[in-house]
Amino acid sequence: ESLADTAIQAMLGKLDPHSVFIPAEELQQVNEELAGKFFGIGIEFNIFDDTLNVINVLKDGPGFKAGLLTGDKFIKIGDSAVAGNKTNADVFRKLLRGNRGTKVTITYLRSQDKKQATITRDAIPLSSVDASYMMTKDIGYIRLNKFSSVTYREFMESLETLKKTGLQKLILDLR
Repeated sequence: ESLADTAIQAMLGKLDPHSVFIPAEELQQVNEELAGKFFGIGIEFNIFDDTLNVINVLKDGPGFKAGLLTGDKFIKIGDSAVAGNKTNADVFRKLLRGNRGTKVTITYLRSQDKKQATITRDAIPLSSVDASYMMTKDIGYIRLNKFSSVTYREFMESLETLKKTGLQKLILDLR
């Protein structure tokens, strides 16, 4: 299997730079992004000093309802100690995501206080439109961060809203 994956990647390397091979173990994550949602606790994180640091909590998501805040540092997810043992982002995602309605217990630090929360996983939408606003009275701006099955609907809703406020010209940011 490993040899076949390597051969496929080498063949795709000879094609255009936009062709990529998605290994079986990454397919679920790619499909979740294309579908525009997955089941989890509703946080964004970065790893600093070998520890998961919450950088955003999705408003009204499961983590928000459980009281998680930006700056919380996870030390344990379920039975797995995750701080200080070189846990990577993929492992964190696997531990935090799961079937809708399942529970995960998080032990975390807030300032110097050790806290614990049991969070019920739920649908987490992945929005394609980062920003949508009028820059001037007739120039609008829409920023797309990804393409998924919900991109067209989100884009059209944003565009219609801008049209109602006087849109004549549009800056579409695809960076």
